[in-house]
Amino acid sequence: MRHSIGLHQVAERLGLHYMTVYRYVRTGKLAAHKVEGAWQVEIADLQKFQGRTEHASSTKRDSAPWSDRLEQRFRVGDLAGAWGVVEGALSSGADPFRVYTEVMSPAITAITMAVRAGEVPPQVEYIAHAVAARLVGRLGHRFARPGRKKGAVVTVTPPNDHRGLAAAMTADILRGEGFDVLEMGTDVDAASLVGVMADAHHLRAVVITVTEPNGFEAVSGLIDAVHDAEPKVRVAVGGLGLSSEEEAVGLGADLFLSSLGRLPEEFTKRLGDLGGQ
Repeated sequence: MRHSIGLHQVAERLGLHYMTVYRYVRTGKLAAHKVEGAWQVEIADLQKFQGRTEHASSTKRDSAPWSDRLEQRFRVGDLAGAWGVVEGALSSGADPFRVYTEVMSPAITAITMAVRAGEVPPQVEYIAHAVAARLVGRLGHRFARPGRKKGAVVTVTPPNDHRGLAAAMTADILRGEGFDVLEMGTDVDAASLVGVMADAHHLRAVVITVTEPNGFEAVSGLIDAVHDAEPKVRVAVGGLGLSSEEEAVGLGADLFLSSLGRLPEEFTKRLGDLGGQ
C-alpha cells in the first residue's frame, strides 16, 4: 500500500487544479515533503486536510493554524512558503506582534523541543532558524514607533550562545513599546557590553536572552558586569534556557521575562515599577 502520492494525484483526489494544491503546500496548508526533488503528500496528511476543509465554512479565518503551517515550512527550509504563511496571518488580521508571539515563536520552539527530544535531526533546527531570521528581517520595520522614546535598552545573548532569533524578536517588540534598542547580537562578552552601555543615552535596561540551558555562569558574569558598571540599570533575562523566575533571580537578574507574548507586561510595566535611570 502506498503511503504518499504526488501533487498531481492529490489534485485529482481533491478535484482541484495542480497549482492550487502546490500553493497549499507552499503556504503550509497541506503538509508535504520532497522525494528526489518532487513533492510528496502522505495519505494520512491528505485525509487530515480533507477533514479540515469540510469544516472550513464554519471556521473563522483568524483561527487558522498559522503556527503549524509555518513549522512545516521551517522544517523544509521553504522561505517563500514561510513568508506566504506570514502574509496569510497578517491579512487575516494578526498584527506583527501576534505573528511573532503566536505564529513564529511557537513554530520555532516546537522544532527546538523536537530536536532536544531526539525526534528530528539537529540540522532541521539550523535550517528553521535561518528561514525565521529572514522573516524577522522583513517584519522588523513594522514595529517602528514614532514619538519620544522611553529610554535605551541593550539586547544580547551571553558568551557561547549563538542563537539570536529570540533576541532579535525581543528587540523588535521593545521598539514597538517605545524604547530605543541597541542590538549587540549573539555571543557577547562583558567588556563589549559595558562599552556599549557607556555610550548609550538614557540607558534603562539590558536584556539577556538565554537559549542554552548550560551557560548560567556566563549569564551571571554578564549580569554582574552590568550591575558593577551601572548599578541603576536593570537586567532582564529570558529565553528557553531558563525555566523559572527563581532561576533568573538566582543569577542576579532584576526581571524575568517568561515569554515574548508577555514581554510588554513583564518588561515595560515592571521596569516602571522598579524605577531606573
